[in-house]
Amino acid sequence: MKKLFSLISVFAFAAILGVSSVSAQKTTLTIEKLWSITEPGSGTARQGFGMDGALYYHKSGEGVYKVTAADATPELVISKEVSGIGAHSVAKDDAGNIVVFGSASFPTSATSELFIYVQKKGEATGTQIACPALEGFDRTDFIAAGGDVFSAEGGHLYLINNNGAAAFDITIVNGATATAAPIAGMTLGTSQNTMIDVHDGIYHYAAGGVGVCSFDGTTATGVSGLTNAQIQCTGTTHFTLAGKELWAYHVGGNYTSEFKILNKTDESFVTDSEGNTVFVLNDVSKASGGALRGVWLNAEKIDDNTYMLYAWHSHDGGAVYRVSAGVAATIVTLNVNDEAMGIVEGAGYFAVGGNATVKAIPNIGYSFVCWKNGEDIVATTAEYTFEVKEDVTLTAVFQAEADVKLTLAVNDANKGTILPEGLAMGENTVAYGDVLTLTAVPEEGCTFVGWYSNEELYSEEYTIALTMTTDLSLLAKFAGTLHLAYELNGGVTNDYGWTSKGAIALDLQADYNTAYGTTKEWAKLENGCIYYNLNGTWTREDQVPEGTACTITGFLQNVTYNGTSNLLNLVTEDKYTWLYDIMVATRTAAGLGVAETDLVENTYRKELAAFFLCSPAHDGWPASPSYEVAGTYASFGEIWKHAFANPTEIVAEVLLNAPYKEGYTFVGWYATPDFAGEPIVTVSPESVIEGGKLYAKYEIKENDTPTSIENTNVHVGNVQKRMVNGQLLIFRDGKTYNAMGQEL
Repeated sequence: MKKLFSLISVFAFAAILGVSSVSAQKTTLTIEKLWSITEPGSGTARQGFGMDGALYYHKSGEGVYKVTAADATPELVISKEVSGIGAHSVAKDDAGNIVVFGSASFPTSATSELFIYVQKKGEATGTQIACPALEGFDRTDFIAAGGDVFSAEGGHLYLINNNGAAAFDITIVNGATATAAPIAGMTLGTSQNTMIDVHDGIYHYAAGGVGVCSFDGTTATGVSGLTNAQIQCTGTTHFTLAGKELWAYHVGGNYTSEFKILNKTDESFVTDSEGNTVFVLNDVSKASGGALRGVWLNAEKIDDNTYMLYAWHSHDGGAVYRVSAGVAATIVTLNVNDEAMGIVEGAGYFAVGGNATVKAIPNIGYSFVCWKNGEDIVATTAEYTFEVKEDVTLTAVFQAEADVKLTLAVNDANKGTILPEGLAMGENTVAYGDVLTLTAVPEEGCTFVGWYSNEELYSEEYTIALTMTTDLSLLAKFAGTLHLAYELNGGVTNDYGWTSKGAIALDLQADYNTAYGTTKEWAKLENGCIYYNLNGTWTREDQVPEGTACTITGFLQNVTYNGTSNLLNLVTEDKYTWLYDIMVATRTAAGLGVAETDLVENTYRKELAAFFLCSPAHDGWPASPSYEVAGTYASFGEIWKHAFANPTEIVAEVLLNAPYKEGYTFVGWYATPDFAGEPIVTVSPESVIEGGKLYAKYEIKENDTPTSIENTNVHVGNVQKRMVNGQLLIFRDGKTYNAMGQEL
């Protein structure tokens, strides 16, 4: 847990500074320690700094680490393998970019191959830059940086030889190129000299055995109050807070982690609530055995009333302090109950009475529960805005999401499958947030149509990636020929495989051309569909306009009705006898003549055209082909006593025909012999039919009275039809046939 010290007013301490008089004005400054860590590397973590509430340090032989809280695990942000630098020099420029300098191993000396590595603030990777020649370079353990090394104007890397023989200003432009110039004229100490910073053209540096000095390019002068040989070279920073010039600097003997804050404006020291003027990071005894001469200090401005002061020592660790004047900025600290479950945004420094907005972002597989302040729930929304009255630590609570279901199916296992094979057809339990890749694999001769969810197209891609955050059902549809068989259960269709009136027209055309050696084109089959020739325009059978005139030319045109090419003779052949019977029955019911003299000229052609094309003009003639309305045989089935067949190879969507069973009403087609489930009305290549077979179901007709033709003798040409005891008989060429065309 981090320990917070209370605030205290700070007065002038002239006696401590050895001055004869001080201003009567009192200055109120406060300092408190926010959190600290002990050094995790047994003296191998050398130079360090802080920014944005975090500590950074370079661990020899490993790289640059970042730590954000007392109980946080240090994170390696720049490895030696990436930067090429194993020595321990690291700093930040004024823009917060990280600058690393040195060689592959400690120490960085005149014989070392030198490298510079820069990493832009907020980015995860950086760039290694060739170090320019440094004439007179001997050995440097520590550096400083300023400006913006990623800008076109350039930033700077400052270093001084440990032995005080030379100092250098290396300019880095656009994070890519570096040039060096010597800094001449400095009065340097004899050992462990270190550049502090450069502001307004003034170089501030610590000279070993001398103290803190300022150099304006011409003259080096000591900073009053800091010209003490005991002030070690590493630990000094200066900043201005509420108009007061403050210097934080290392004090005491070699290798300790102690420091003070001098208010040069008022010639006083900042003290803590216990009146101490000397602050130690963690443990004086531990620090005293270190190999670093002092403690690293740097200040970061938060607002006009607040600075963060960061301290780092190679053996004693690091600490974060808040130095304030008047009303200090408050700190909003954010934690998570489990780092694997999510991240948080919005931590930082805020004016008292201002608003802060924090946001919790769950990782995939987790959800946000609430914000807590200690054990108290303060918000249940992931984004939370509140008034900041004091320092506050909030914890975002996340939880794991429940498993989800993925249900997979294919429309026909004979046409394709789904990979990976580890997923089963049917329901699969999947961890929330899992990313799955599915691939649809069609069988040879088949194609993939798409993925469907709840009958809606989900994707047409063969391979899809799913992030599972909710239950999902997917059907992989494959196209190809669907092979079907039909169990008629006592019903019949016809002996010729006719599936529609268009199929009958094609057969009639073929039989006519064969019988009479002609090449008539009344109908044609194209791309699985039947077309009629309507006055020279080919029209698909299910798109013939309702009420099409039966005198239309094209269909059944240019045929004779008597003589050698007699269409009437062909229609009265066994194959088409039922069609003749329908015409006779229909004309009889309509009060039209059926004698031979009534069926000459264009009459019969028009009657056939009416059957195939435009039945609305002729009552009793069915209007729609089988693919448009189920059971189109209904109005003539009682005479035909057959029905349209269904195709056994389904290459497009088909509306199923109903079979005929005398004395019964057709109920529907079913996928199982026990007629379970709903009847199947249409099938397509994507339909899933277990076993590849459909079963016909019927119901007995109540008070069924078969349609009959009156006992009227009909004689047309050489064919005579007569109803005998309710049975239709056909007499032709001395032979007798029943209505089915069977010879008696």
